[in-house]
Amino acid sequence: MRTRISLLLALGLLVALACTCPLTGFLSPTSPSGKPTEKPTALAEETQERPPGIGARPARSIEDVANAVVKIIAEGTWAWLEEGGDIVRNIVWGGSGFLIDPSGLVVTNNHVAAGAATLKVYIAGDFKETFPARVVAASECMDLAVLQVEGGPFPVYLEWYTGPVEVGMDVYAAGFPILGDHWEFTLTKGIISKTRELGEASWSSMDFTYLHDARIRGGNSGGPLITEDGRVVGINYAGEDELDVNVAIPAELARPVVERLRTGQPYRWMGINGYALKLTDPDFSGIWVESVQSGSPADLMGIRMADIIIEIENIRVALEGSMKEYCDILASRSPDDPIKIKVLRWETGEILEGTLNVSPLQVVGHFRTEGGTAAEPEASPASSHPSGGQGDWAFITDDTQAIGVNVPQTWTQDVDGRLWSGTWTKDDGSTYDFVAARIVAAPNIDAFINFSGPGLWIAASRDFGKVGGYLQLLDATRMWFESCTFTERGTYEDEVYEGGYYIWERCGSQKMISSIILVVRPKADPTAFLMMVNVSVGPQDEVSTLLPGILNSFDVIGTLP
Repeated sequence: MRTRISLLLALGLLVALACTCPLTGFLSPTSPSGKPTEKPTALAEETQERPPGIGARPARSIEDVANAVVKIIAEGTWAWLEEGGDIVRNIVWGGSGFLIDPSGLVVTNNHVAAGAATLKVYIAGDFKETFPARVVAASECMDLAVLQVEGGPFPVYLEWYTGPVEVGMDVYAAGFPILGDHWEFTLTKGIISKTRELGEASWSSMDFTYLHDARIRGGNSGGPLITEDGRVVGINYAGEDELDVNVAIPAELARPVVERLRTGQPYRWMGINGYALKLTDPDFSGIWVESVQSGSPADLMGIRMADIIIEIENIRVALEGSMKEYCDILASRSPDDPIKIKVLRWETGEILEGTLNVSPLQVVGHFRTEGGTAAEPEASPASSHPSGGQGDWAFITDDTQAIGVNVPQTWTQDVDGRLWSGTWTKDDGSTYDFVAARIVAAPNIDAFINFSGPGLWIAASRDFGKVGGYLQLLDATRMWFESCTFTERGTYEDEVYEGGYYIWERCGSQKMISSIILVVRPKADPTAFLMMVNVSVGPQDEVSTLLPGILNSFDVIGTLP
């Protein structure tokens, strides 16, 4: 066995996988890992004042729309739920938005802007110039935010569509998806397929949404859904790539909220960015707080990142994995009204209560403790076996000792090292036989295979080359991830191997597993063999330890069959 280091790749994958939010529905934010995690290749250091131009005007054609759609890059600190509690990281992510006023007012999703310490905007596909932005106001429940971009006036903006929206209506999705050259403006065409889809999700709650088939992907969050003459029908905010489900916030719901937000008045908001966390033990289910906006009512009452809001006005929230109860209560209150809140502080095991806008949180008790330290809540079904992160690792091999890899000790409870043989059918219908060295390791292999638990699968064979190069083989694995949302592809390289990878999120029936698959070849002899490595993790797995430990150790250590 030799140890390899691929720091840049590992950092990128850690950010992408660490941002996975345990969602309970099949919908997911179109900005991937629950929230977007795309890192820009460069950010301009200086912002120059934009010349006024020849006068502002609303877009009146598809061609005009590109000049009013923006790419948003955000940087901030977030808390995720992982093994041993929470983990806080500084990350960079991205999304889309659109100008609604020449002064620089931009509409986007709350999940694109919330929690950001800095916001930078690129306008009309011009990535040589960046404009700083700030949040004017936001709505957690409607997943909307209005930004003020400096540097205006800007020449083109979008207006709302006010006519009837019917099934079969032609629409276009505009934005900057994370796909291929994700810095290029993208436009896809489709139709409205449903005008009254349910509006409940783990991160928002609204009366209804639009379903359409103008394909959107991660990075499209906050971008407009428009008519042929460039008017906004909706704001894209969620999707399921494999099932081609694309969801937009209706303009008829968004417009009055945006009109309020642009004046600085929040709507159904207390200043957190969070999602409904449904665990096996309902005592620990609630709204997981990923970030808190400085100076907001939530911040002033003492809510912190990694807190779990379990009750509002003595009503339990998120028991069914949605924000419905949380948002219904906010809808019945004004932003300044007192609201009783009960919180679990994961880090300390404390139970706290307070009243929003009146009194700060105070400790009123503790949940299960062992030896003075807060005991961990029971893991959700999607990750019932904590893994890694405690220093207990083991090097395992297949039965022929041809391949090997480091795994957490808990993943050695169920290991299958038998040879893998079978017939592979290519897209063109041709077939080929193969024999491969293989290792499957997990706390529970059945759970791993069904995307309801963590685990690892690696295989290496001289026969894999019959399907083509590593890119062709990687593409052929897509059929294994039909229950997942595709979020990222990239190039892999370390000292020994080179190849490509796909990242899939929200896998399985619970939509709480993230999975990465690599296909690589040896640099020294690229035609000798191909190797596949698949790692799946849940929301409580310590990705920052797991991924480098595995990726830096997989290897061919003997003779392949």
